[in-house]
Amino acid sequence: MQDATVRLDVNAVYNEVKNQYEIDVELPWVPKEAVDLQILPHGVMVRAKRGKVNYRGVYTFFLPVEEDRVTARYSRGLLTVEAPLKDQYVSAKKVKIT
Repeated sequence: MQDATVRLDVNAVYNEVKNQYEIDVELPWVPKEAVDLQILPHGVMVRAKRGKVNYRGVYTFFLPVEEDRVTARYSRGLLTVEAPLKDQYVSAKKVKIT
C-alpha cells in the first residue's frame, strides 16, 4: 500500500507586542524526531511522518523574518514556532537624489 499524504493546517498570527509571527501546527501522535521544520525569510514548511502517513504544511509570511532568531518547541503533538520580524530599515538601500 502506498503512503498517504495529509495537508497540515498551519495556524499563524502576528503578535504586535512582540513583533513576531506565532505559529502552531497540530501533529497528534507524531514523535518529535519525525518532525522537520524549515524556515525561510518569507515562509515556513513543516513535514512529518507517522507510519505510512506523510504530513505536509506551508505558510507564507507577508513580512520577512529573522531566520537566525526563530525558535520552535514541540510538546504533546503541538509544534509552536516564534518567528521575529526583520527590521525593515536594516537592509534599506540609500537612493541618491539628483
